[in-house]
Amino acid sequence: MMATAAQCAEHLFLKPRRFHELLEQGILTRQARGSYDLAAIREQYLAHLLEVAASRGEDAPDLSQARARLASEQADAQAMKNATMRESLLEREDVRTAVATAFGRVRAKLLALPAALAPQAVEAQSIAETRAVLETGVWQALNELAATKVVGCLPR
Repeated sequence: MMATAAQCAEHLFLKPRRFHELLEQGILTRQARGSYDLAAIREQYLAHLLEVAASRGEDAPDLSQARARLASEQADAQAMKNATMRESLLEREDVRTAVATAFGRVRAKLLALPAALAPQAVEAQSIAETRAVLETGVWQALNELAATKVVGCLPR
């Protein structure tokens, strides 16, 4: 049975505008005015609907995948809790505090070097002696810093 575009839209329970969009997208085959075959148009439209439904099925996560992902996330969360309990993981804020404290000690040591080494450097008789005084002072400061024990937040 031959029909107009409006009759085809009505037959497919579509608005005329949507029918024309499907024609423009190439989903339905455009025909001369008033010469659309209802059976052919219906088959094309049903094929399109089946394709859309099939592609949704591929893209939509199924329930078993969602459950598997949830179980994996829960297992990861539990593993992190267990690691924290065993003290192989540290709380972020504890680490920040420890690092800030350590950097503060390094800064204080470095800023104290000029005042501590100046008297000896002035008494030095040569550049080599001055260099030796400075190197000795720097190494003493580094050794003191290396011997510093960080307590309170790190694993025992």
